[in-house]
Amino acid sequence: MIAGPPAAAATPIAHATNQVREAVEAARRVQPQWAETPLRERLSVLKAFRQRVAAEPERYAERAGGIWAQPAAEALASQVFPLLEGCRFLERRAAKILQPRSLARWSLSRLSLGTRSAQIQREPLGAVLIIAANNLPLFLPGSQALQAIAVGNAALIKPAASGQAAAQVFADALRESGLPDGVMAILPEAPEAGSAAIREGVDKVIFTGSVETGHRVHRLAADRGIPCTMELSGCDAAFVLPGADLAHAARAIAFGLSANRGGTCLAPRRIIIEASSVSRFADKLAAALRHRAEAFAQMPQPASDEVRRVAAHLETSGAAILAPCGEAGPRLATGVSPDAPVLAEGIFSPFAAIIAADFPDGALRADAHNPYALGASVFGPVALAKRFARRISAGVVTINDCVAPTADPALPFGGRGWSGFGVTRGAEGLLEMTALKTVTAASEKSRRHHAPPNPEDSALIGALIRAAHGQGYSPGSGRWPKAARLAMRRPRP
Repeated sequence: MIAGPPAAAATPIAHATNQVREAVEAARRVQPQWAETPLRERLSVLKAFRQRVAAEPERYAERAGGIWAQPAAEALASQVFPLLEGCRFLERRAAKILQPRSLARWSLSRLSLGTRSAQIQREPLGAVLIIAANNLPLFLPGSQALQAIAVGNAALIKPAASGQAAAQVFADALRESGLPDGVMAILPEAPEAGSAAIREGVDKVIFTGSVETGHRVHRLAADRGIPCTMELSGCDAAFVLPGADLAHAARAIAFGLSANRGGTCLAPRRIIIEASSVSRFADKLAAALRHRAEAFAQMPQPASDEVRRVAAHLETSGAAILAPCGEAGPRLATGVSPDAPVLAEGIFSPFAAIIAADFPDGALRADAHNPYALGASVFGPVALAKRFARRISAGVVTINDCVAPTADPALPFGGRGWSGFGVTRGAEGLLEMTALKTVTAASEKSRRHHAPPNPEDSALIGALIRAAHGQGYSPGSGRWPKAARLAMRRPRP
């Protein structure tokens, strides 16, 4: 028999579970009142938060580094600035995005005869659980939480390891800006806290992280009927088209690889290029990475270990490995097969494989070997790149740039395939924080379909179908054919 852990070892987990229960109960108590607060007042809290953070952005950048220990300038540019831009987006756009949408009577089907009005409404979900990743611990969960509370939800953030400080300074600033107690809660970092919150019964889960953990979270939520948005791993492709400016592509890809020391899910891990350009491009990319060598200082140990492990695996398969910034920096690999198993692991460190392929069809086939479909970059003449982008399976495609445009709060962000489903940010992300309700209204006069059925109904309905959908009826006329109008006026026995 295997002995269980000593009683003392269970205490931190039990304490975390109690904290979660209290936070969910508080969210349940205060959320209905927050939802009844007029939208303009909810947005005024966001505006006050934005101005509070803008008064001392360095303080928030200092807490935003997390396990990746971002330099101050990078934290300001990649986390604090985009977070505040997200506030401004909501202040300007949320009212229009969330307003009820009325359908004109002429746009309704003939099945809605007698319906005087129809409206699509958006309502808060209730309590939204945000399970965060460790790479951008202020921006990613913060932007999701802002959308949740703007709609009228309560938000509970479960930070990743080393993300507690960033989450807490975010929540404190919101509370100091007028957010009522209980509308925002920061849960413990322990993985058990996320599971406990789901078991307590939240109304939506927004998860950012690995495929393996995401699947476990999704199964747990599915057993309780809780909807999810899953932002999972990536192993993104960068396509360098014939005619592309190789120097520009190399600089952009070097930026994507060095952003957050390679700890971004959108970083380009697979560079697909014509065979004749591989050598020249590899030289230019290595030079661009050396120019950014300082960006790879103090990489987290897991990232450094993964770089070396992936490189060693490919080297045994015959790939040539380059280390342009030395042993502690990124790796490039040439001579890589597009179906190399290690490229299907969701790499999360500064590594890129350069893959030779013919364009366009060979490049798309090379990309199809990978199960991830989060983002992609395309470099080349814009018109050609746009046509090529339409054939790529990915949630977001950037042309002649890499990573940076996706931080814009107006743009929805989400993946396909193993990279998840659903979106955050943008109008579409805001709507994912809502429950849809359709409301129709008819007059109080009697309706033919309310009467008990009789033997003539099948003949009547058959006549209506033939008249409405058979030859000779023009839907654009807005009128039923004469035979259908006569059938509908026929008195019932």
